[in-house]
Amino acid sequence: MRTLKYHLKWRRRYVRTIGKVRDREVYHEEILPYLSTLPQIKRVLDIGCEWYNLHHRRLFRQHEYWTIDLDAEKAGFGSRNHIVGSALELDKHFEADSFDLVLCNGVFGWGVNESSEVASLAEQVASMLVVGGKVVVGWNPGTTNVPELSPSVAMSLQFDPWKFPPQKASSFIANRENGHTFEFFAKKLP
Repeated sequence: MRTLKYHLKWRRRYVRTIGKVRDREVYHEEILPYLSTLPQIKRVLDIGCEWYNLHHRRLFRQHEYWTIDLDAEKAGFGSRNHIVGSALELDKHFEADSFDLVLCNGVFGWGVNESSEVASLAEQVASMLVVGGKVVVGWNPGTTNVPELSPSVAMSLQFDPWKFPPQKASSFIANRENGHTFEFFAKKLP
């Protein structure tokens, strides 16, 4: 495990660099704080860990907060309930209908790159969410490593669009510079 000194070093780095990127600012200062206040959200799965996500566990400290990442070295950036494993194998780690919220920011095109993987992750997330559960997808449609099957299409096959109340939209571009887009979905009723 990493030391507190190490984490503080990365926190300072976040404030100087990533914290000034518009999509991270929107995600960390608008989207996540809003979601953390919804009373129906009790159990959260955050897919993918990075040093700039350290504060997510503080935001969701009143929730049962889980993280998963394939890279064992990123476990220190995850929650106390962290799993080293693939998001494409959620069913190996969790029972169906386990979560009220799944966060999937910076996963598509950054690890989940093939169309078959995009479809599989959408199915895995749908299986993990309770009916009416929410999923947030953040991705960059304009980058070169975007899968042929877009996350938008794959998710819309499994979910209904959900209008995120602060934005009054189910999709919006948070950063015009890199095209980073957030999309919001709710699990369809059976």
